[in-house]
Amino acid sequence: MSDAAEGQEMWVQVAGTGSRKAPLPRTEELTAQAIGRALAQSGAGLVTCGWNGVDKAATMAFAGELQALGLPLSTRLKQIVPRPDEPSFFGGDVVYVEKGVPEWVESVRRAQAVILIGGISGTYKTYQTARNEQVPVFPLPSTGGDAKKAFDEIMADFEGSGLYRRVTRAQLAALDTPIATREAADDVAERLLDLVTEELSGRRPVTATDRPKGPRERKSASKTKPERIDFLLVTALPEERDALLRRLPGFERVVPRKDDVHVYFRAALPVADGSGSYRIVVLPLLGMGRVNAATATSEAIKRWRPRHVVLVGIAGGVAARSVSLGDLLISEQVVDYELQKLTEQGIEVRWSVHKASRRLYAAALNVLGDAWTTSLTVPRPGEGAPRIHLGPIASGDKVVAVERVLTEYRSVWPTMIGVEMEAAGVASACFAAARQPEFFMVRGVSDLADEHKNTPRVQEFRAYACDVAASYTVELLKSHPIPFLKSK
Repeated sequence: MSDAAEGQEMWVQVAGTGSRKAPLPRTEELTAQAIGRALAQSGAGLVTCGWNGVDKAATMAFAGELQALGLPLSTRLKQIVPRPDEPSFFGGDVVYVEKGVPEWVESVRRAQAVILIGGISGTYKTYQTARNEQVPVFPLPSTGGDAKKAFDEIMADFEGSGLYRRVTRAQLAALDTPIATREAADDVAERLLDLVTEELSGRRPVTATDRPKGPRERKSASKTKPERIDFLLVTALPEERDALLRRLPGFERVVPRKDDVHVYFRAALPVADGSGSYRIVVLPLLGMGRVNAATATSEAIKRWRPRHVVLVGIAGGVAARSVSLGDLLISEQVVDYELQKLTEQGIEVRWSVHKASRRLYAAALNVLGDAWTTSLTVPRPGEGAPRIHLGPIASGDKVVAVERVLTEYRSVWPTMIGVEMEAAGVASACFAAARQPEFFMVRGVSDLADEHKNTPRVQEFRAYACDVAASYTVELLKSHPIPFLKSK
């Protein structure tokens, strides 16, 4: 166990490619600088071995950020340097040790976590030392070298490594992201620091001599900083959730928190072109309807900061638009019919419209091939194959099982293809969020919103419709519909 352990502050070692002569590769330089800035902003202390290369790049960025914040460097930086060498960066607390084993052991012992960037042999020794000392290691595989080697070893035997108490295999796998720009590096560093903080949140306090100094409010903010994901997938029914999870390999249930009653499942989904993986969280709602959907989605957005929210499940189709049982509905927009005015002439619907994500809608129009249909696992209750329909979908709290109601709605929205109960709530939560994620919806047709809704024949299509929606959604995401990183 490391000498430094968990408390209000943390010490993190950054290790990687070190060279006295050759310039640092661009990917490693960007990554080291981003991590240095992120550590300074988080209130953490930095441990390095004082080498030119990754150590220096991280330290200079760390020191520059502290200077901008008006904070001293002396209590936040430790450089463990073998005699008779001198650190490549002048500053902080320099601890001289003997060459060989002590330079690896002493640096790791002063850290609660170790981050690996690249490396060409010495970095792998840092990894081995951290494993021996049971200090959690966070290698960034896209930087190559020893970091990639360590990452592959950990992923091959995640449980056997014994390095992690809170962070999951899927969370660590999500760090395998290309880094080619400063924006990409900053995004990876931010997610990485979230994982380090989560992992260390159950360890004992650091010793008084090793505790870094910094403003309490900044460190407190870093501890409660929400994680960022690519997609929040929302389901209203257990069978919708199960159909989706079957297609997310290695999904894991998220450890519950005191401030959130909802259950979440997390997964990393690789895209088909092999260029990376999306970070995905599945949110099963506590019940049907707009209010449940809006409340739960709002809480999930605050916690996970998704870039896109996708509602996945079943809906009623509109037979007048040639929609059949088992077909697929893709929402171009959601039309909320719940706000109504009661007049002597009858009910007057005050329609509220929510547009779907243009990017995901464009991607949905261009999903090539039939992989999503060939991967269906639930047998179709009859002949035929699912067809895709695009258009507006009505949303409200009422279960529509009367064709007359659909006829009235279609008088206003003649191209309406379906009706369901949660989209208006989910879309409203996206619109009301400070960081507004984009909304999208994919639905399988389980009934035709008429008087036959609950007949045995129609009920046979329920599981199949869930499977259709889940299969298409996963294939859509695997087609790499959005960039891995959001531009700043």
